[in-house]
Amino acid sequence: MFRQEFNNLKKRLYDIKFFAEDFWRLNCGRNKLPAPSIREKKLIKELRQRMRTLKSSAAGKSWEDFVKKLKRYVLYLDPRNFLRWEVIRLTMTMTDTPPECLTEMKASPNWENLWQPALQENDFGQPVPHPNLEGSSGTLVIHAWHLFNLKKVTALDFSGLAVVIEFGGGYGSMCRLLRHLGFRGIYVIYDLPEFSLLQDFYLRGLGQPTVTEQELPPAPGQNILISNLEDFKRLNAAWPAGKKLFIATWSLSETPLEPREEFLSLVANGDYYLFAFQDKFDGVDNLEFFKNYQKKNNHLQWSSYLSYPRDQRDYYLIGYR
Repeated sequence: MFRQEFNNLKKRLYDIKFFAEDFWRLNCGRNKLPAPSIREKKLIKELRQRMRTLKSSAAGKSWEDFVKKLKRYVLYLDPRNFLRWEVIRLTMTMTDTPPECLTEMKASPNWENLWQPALQENDFGQPVPHPNLEGSSGTLVIHAWHLFNLKKVTALDFSGLAVVIEFGGGYGSMCRLLRHLGFRGIYVIYDLPEFSLLQDFYLRGLGQPTVTEQELPPAPGQNILISNLEDFKRLNAAWPAGKKLFIATWSLSETPLEPREEFLSLVANGDYYLFAFQDKFDGVDNLEFFKNYQKKNNHLQWSSYLSYPRDQRDYYLIGYR
């Protein structure tokens, strides 16, 4: 009991330390941003008001602490540089990528006309620059690596998709990237409500309109951010005709078994699937879970392999009709 209490106290002290360091470095130090524009003030005010009144979400035990810290950061730090926050850096971003990933992408015949233009980063959120690709970031490159592998396996033309559904969308980077790669259809991110607010702030900060209330029928070009399963079910019954892609990169595999199975049952009629997952999480054997998932969905073609060179714990599972 004493050891547990001591460890909890130590963790709280570390949280306070990181928060104080970020507050000083980003709100008071040389990295402090200029005064926000009228538009930015409106975005910040709306984010804080909605985060303040949001009821606690039913996050899994590994995300409960993250959600609490995220709320604290949103309320007291400048959200315009949220990609420099410790709470975000440790969970949603990467500063670098395995060099083999970038080397293979650059060797692609589509590098100059597709991948390179899409890898130009936006300043909003103050992303950390990639050390080996000027104008980009580690997070953007790794998201492109996910889609690069999807395209390599399936020859998918992103502009030919009607609907993309992403389970757990981080701060909205994958949505932004697919738009830059020519996707013009309906993009849906299903996530915890706190993350939906962050995605709304980020995408609107980039000038991309978002929909946070259920609208039927959904219209092409919309970015729909949703955290209520019943709302998703209603949307799911109203998709337009066309090909659908489902994305879950290290999100579904970090979700308890019952809700992940329920959600997967709702997207069983997709045309393309991109999963990235770790071998084990919170006591769940994800290798076994996704092996069984492939067997249950043998009407699809499946390709499974390690997601990063020399990485022995993280995997891709890519499926297509």
